[in-house]
Amino acid sequence: IPHWEDGEERTMDLRDLVPGALPVGALVTCRGKTGMITEEGEIEARSGAAFSSPSKFASASGAGSRTNGWDEVLYEGRQLSSVRREFQRNLQSLGGGGENGFSK
Repeated sequence: IPHWEDGEERTMDLRDLVPGALPVGALVTCRGKTGMITEEGEIEARSGAAFSSPSKFASASGAGSRTNGWDEVLYEGRQLSSVRREFQRNLQSLGGGGENGFSK
């Protein structure tokens, strides 16, 4: 599980969200294409191709390579970027980073 120091930004990748925010087997969509979250934290398309990031899945779905896959790919109707932000906030509120997270 990634740790954040106070004030330090670290971009989470897809693997960081599995299985905490994205259950294995969860379906995600982009422009009418559907993919499934794998145990490896990838998006597997119906064709069997696996994508290590939302951006790669989005561009394979026809979104174009310049788009932000985190905004283009949806899970239960929500952008993955908002799923990721919510997950980060929850981790931080649980003391997922910083020196005093679990101190007594």
